[in-house]
This record gives sequence, structure tokens and C-alpha cells, in this order.
Amino acid sequence: MLEIILVIGLCTALGNVLRAKGRKPFWMQVLLVVAWLGGEIAGAILGGIVHVVRNGPNEQFGVEVYLFAIVGAALGASVTFFIAYMMPSLKDDYVQQVSAVTDPFDRHIDPSNPYAR
Repeated sequence: MLEIILVIGLCTALGNVLRAKGRKPFWMQVLLVVAWLGGEIAGAILGGIVHVVRNGPNEQFGVEVYLFAIVGAALGASVTFFIAYMMPSLKDDYVQQVSAVTDPFDRHIDPSNPYAR
């Protein structure tokens, strides 16, 4: 249950990031859920393999398999956020295009000079 609440919160945060960039967030939010579940399954499988190698096949699974699953889910979600942060902003491109059309003067403004505004 707590994981579902966490994934919903992550989808909301990802949506805010993408909307700020002028993009529609639906497919990236779907990717976040898929990456979370895929990372969790892959982490659980890897944790199970590590557990069997370390403790033998007849030993009961413990918390370490779940920890591997959570780390895998977090890696899947972080990859989705990394992709979202690397996407270019559509709003900045639009502002640059509009300012290039409306500003006929090609001025160089030095940001370190306080009098160049």
C-alpha cells in the first residue's frame, strides 16, 4: 500500500517537471510505473539469486530479497526521472523563437555586468 502511495506521488512530481517544460506527462508517467514494476521484479530475481548462492536453495527467503526489489524499483524510477530531466524544454524554445522575431536588435548582454541591462 505504501508503495502505491509512493508511486502516485512520484507520478505527480514527474508530471510537474514535464508540465514545467511544456510537455504532456502521461506517457512518461506510464513509463515510470512500468520501470518501477520492472525494476522491482528484476531486483527481486537478482536478490533471490544472491540469496540462493549465499545461503543455499533450502533456506527461506528473508528481507534481503525485498531490499533488492526496492533498490531495483528505485533505480527504475530514477531512470525515468533522468530521462524527463534530460528532455529539452519546449517553452524555452518557444520564448527564444518569439524573442528572435520581436527583437530586431542582436544585442550581447554580459550577465556579470550589472550596468548592461
